[in-house]
Amino acid sequence: MSATLSKNRFVARLAAFALVAAGAAIAAPVPAEAATVTRVVCKTASLNVRSGPGTRYAKVGTLASGARVTGTPSGSWLKIGTSRYIAASYTCAPTTTVAAPRVVSSASVAIAPRAGYRMMQPAGTNGSPTSGFGMRNNPVTRANVLHNGVDLGNQAGQPVAAAAGGVVSYAGWTTGGGNSLYVTHGQFGSVSTRYLHLSRFVVKKGQSVRTGQLIGYTGATGSVTKPHLHFSVKVGAGFVDPQGWIGPVAGYARAVRPS
Repeated sequence: MSATLSKNRFVARLAAFALVAAGAAIAAPVPAEAATVTRVVCKTASLNVRSGPGTRYAKVGTLASGARVTGTPSGSWLKIGTSRYIAASYTCAPTTTVAAPRVVSSASVAIAPRAGYRMMQPAGTNGSPTSGFGMRNNPVTRANVLHNGVDLGNQAGQPVAAAAGGVVSYAGWTTGGGNSLYVTHGQFGSVSTRYLHLSRFVVKKGQSVRTGQLIGYTGATGSVTKPHLHFSVKVGAGFVDPQGWIGPVAGYARAVRPS
């Protein structure tokens, strides 16, 4: 009798333990997805941007020191965009907030539209590098391809303005172009402008902008050799020489400073 009771007690305790364990397993929280964080490149002059693990993290571009990025932690990497990674150990928490969009005077960002042209030059240039529209040997890939815009060379951190009023249709990372902004200009028909290699931008997709409004800052993100703004104009499905819209770039060969 005593042996039977002891056996029953053991079975009861074992069943109770199984129920507690099962309850704990059911109640265990589901791991949440990594939170999005904002970081700044701070421990190197330039940081490589790499493709995903499926392609062995091949280099696809660079970020200059001071570039601000948003992504999700993934081990020792920070994942930016859908399939781009940077080494998290070379980044720091930002110490300043992103400036709010503001309207600035044309003298502090870009020269007002010249007579006979419909857009303003979006940034100043000190001439290095400055490259025009047309076929050329790409300085990074060495391939002879169409350069679909103009390069306005200047130091990183110089203000970039909207060349004309419009709506931001894209604000994010592009392969080769780094931090990029696209703006559509319905007042001219099927016309849009693109601003590439920015260190950061201060507008978002869907936002309306005015001619001369601050939209970002020059940088060296993406595939570049030096900091500059790549500015292009697209009409319909094809790119055209931006100088037909803003005038000769040579007429603006001067540096500018933020207001």
